[in-house]
Amino acid sequence: MQIFIQVINETIPNNLRQLLRRRILKLETYGTTIIAADVTLKKDSDDKEIGYHAEIRLFIKGYDLFGKSKAGDFKTAMNIVIESLRKRLRKIKTGKLLSRRKQKAIF
Repeated sequence: MQIFIQVINETIPNNLRQLLRRRILKLETYGTTIIAADVTLKKDSDDKEIGYHAEIRLFIKGYDLFGKSKAGDFKTAMNIVIESLRKRLRKIKTGKLLSRRKQKAIF
């Protein structure tokens, strides 16, 4: 899987980049093959309290998943987005499993 990280108006430390990579790689455990992930982290200079944006687009075979959030720091914004994507991937996986069970029950 390829992970592209783009940071706008700010720099982030390497340990935060590595944490982001590990968390995204962990999303593959939900049974879907993730081809690539496009991550954009942006600091909004206007808003001091909730001025950090995180956007993640997962390119999955057949479709894309997209999530974004705002928070007080990059780590919190990343965690919110990754958690929402994890929930969506889990729904997709359980939906696929249910459809397979229905097909087996018919035959």
